[in-house]
Amino acid sequence: MRTALNDCPDGRQIKWWDPGSTRVEWELELSELSDSELQEIAELYDGVEGTLGAFTFLDPTGNLFSWSEDLDQPVWEKTGPLEVHQGVPDPLGNNRASRIGNTTAGILSVQQTLNAPAWFHYCFSVYARSDSGPRVSLFRQTASETHLLEQPLTPSWTRLIFPAQREDPNESLTFGLRLEPQTALEVYGLQVQAQFAPSRYRATSSASGVYKDAHFQNEVWAATTDGPGRHSCVLRIAARTT
Repeated sequence: MRTALNDCPDGRQIKWWDPGSTRVEWELELSELSDSELQEIAELYDGVEGTLGAFTFLDPTGNLFSWSEDLDQPVWEKTGPLEVHQGVPDPLGNNRASRIGNTTAGILSVQQTLNAPAWFHYCFSVYARSDSGPRVSLFRQTASETHLLEQPLTPSWTRLIFPAQREDPNESLTFGLRLEPQTALEVYGLQVQAQFAPSRYRATSSASGVYKDAHFQNEVWAATTDGPGRHSCVLRIAARTT
């Protein structure tokens, strides 16, 4: 974070946090890279002209959803009159879960679109429960295809997991929940990560783990060859959080 400082004529100093300059940095120690993986990194670095150009970076352990605990935010699209109630008891003993219900005769969904490459490995996870025991479908959708994973629900909180990777050229994708007619359930910890399996849930507000204006911090990029088809390097990446 950066602090703006103003020196007054009478000798006083006024300091104020500058939220517009807040940023996050990563130091990635990569090893056992194949020849093709090393070449892809080199092409990206050259393509953005080192530290000059920007690229999209997905926090490897971050939650790519924004407003993960507020389904009333505009980023959550609802396909119909889906009922949402906040402040429901969650599996951690707090009141940060939501109850969603479909009282119509059709299938309804709640979903969020991510401005992230559709061909990455992703893992969609959510804690869910229902006293009536219906099923819920987790889905991953792009402009060209939709994939569903139907999961049964019980009165106990269960973490539902939907890992997905497709050879899809789209530059955005959508994850969400699809409810059958006349069903209701409680959900907590909605999360999408750019990895094979879920890690600890990370709550988000307006910011998410998708950084559209990331920059390399390596003025000089170099790799070490540890053997045939085995390379390693250290990459430093920074991005603003606002």
